[in-house]
Amino acid sequence: MRTLDEIVAAVRSNENYTEDELVYAVVAFDVLLSQLALDQDVTRLQHWMAAATQSPKDYAGEANDPNNPEAANWYKAMHGAGAFRCADCNCQEPENINADHSKCLPF
Repeated sequence: MRTLDEIVAAVRSNENYTEDELVYAVVAFDVLLSQLALDQDVTRLQHWMAAATQSPKDYAGEANDPNNPEAANWYKAMHGAGAFRCADCNCQEPENINADHSKCLPF
């Protein structure tokens, strides 16, 4: 099975993926969300609640819809194009994502 990043890239780029990949990607994201301690950050909890109470398609919007050719092409062009950069601390090393960068995650 491909990595979570590869599965997301395939979906966002409107390329082929399997039902199993989608099922396990949803489970992996659910596990990830459960580890983010959203109850300790009201803003992130509000974002999660906004997403959880809408259909995934409505929440993502047309700009992130893989069936929108412009969105798929933009994602293909941008995916992996640059270094990770935290919004708050401006770190650029992808391995730093495992550090305590809870304020840097893009929610």
